[in-house]
Amino acid sequence: MIKILTMLKITTAIALGAATAAFADVSVPVPSPEHKRLELFVGNWQIDGELAGKPLHVKQACEWFDGSFAVICKAGESGHRNLSIVTYNPHRQAYGYWTINSTGLADTQIGTIDGNVWSFLSDGGATRATVTPLETGGFALVLELKNKDGKWEILEKSTYTAQ
Repeated sequence: MIKILTMLKITTAIALGAATAAFADVSVPVPSPEHKRLELFVGNWQIDGELAGKPLHVKQACEWFDGSFAVICKAGESGHRNLSIVTYNPHRQAYGYWTINSTGLADTQIGTIDGNVWSFLSDGGATRATVTPLETGGFALVLELKNKDGKWEILEKSTYTAQ
């Protein structure tokens, strides 16, 4: 009986040691340089510009999501709110942008960076956005819609200023 208990203790110790070694080999993911470029969007913003021909003045707060692989933004005030997420997908080697608002609209866009200019195109190709960092800080956004003739029309032109 003592031999069986001793063998059981040894087997358990070996199994626990192997499990501990397996967990020790698991590495914690670290944000890539592409993820770190999302820092551009982090902050509290005053958005000023024009949306559909009308003045646009709204505040937006953007913060890192846990792990620093994505940025989550909330904008607007009661009655009209917007929630968006921007991240980098290493498998597609592209940025992803998802947005929904309180009027029921939703959009998904895939983006790239050329120099410092970010370009996003919706899955269906009906919207595109261009984000350009400003020398003074913040960034400019141009959002365009494709009309029925296939030509791009500006829907929004705005500037994001840090608060």
